[in-house]
Amino acid sequence: MIERRRVVITGLGMATALGLDVEENWQKALAGTSGIKKLSLPGAEKSRIQAVGEIAEEEWTKIRGEFKDEAMREGERRTLFALWAAKSALEDSGLVKSDHSTASPYQETYLREKSGRCGVVMAAGLGVNRLEDIQKWVNRDREFDEAL
Repeated sequence: MIERRRVVITGLGMATALGLDVEENWQKALAGTSGIKKLSLPGAEKSRIQAVGEIAEEEWTKIRGEFKDEAMREGERRTLFALWAAKSALEDSGLVKSDHSTASPYQETYLREKSGRCGVVMAAGLGVNRLEDIQKWVNRDREFDEAL
């Protein structure tokens, strides 16, 4: 007989074009707000792709400020997005304390007792590329080459 285990989602976190907060994302989604806008990065006019779901510059600055060491390494942006979302989910769950944690006292007690049986599941949409990373797909005529 297969043993069935309960899985409980206790915290959520995200970094999207609609914002960095779960409630903000939810409210904007309910209101029909689109996170899609014209690509604003320097040199973007050379890209065939002009409509994007881009994290706002002020929110990117906030994420980089939260993870200064990781941001200085100049890795992929999505790594910092993942760190932000994971930190937010942990705070939301009550596993870690924060100034804006919404976990109930019951959640906090339960999670402290069961903290050895917790995990984090992460997902991402399409890969996030910086324009400087796309350089390798530009041909000699400085045009984007899908074949490359």
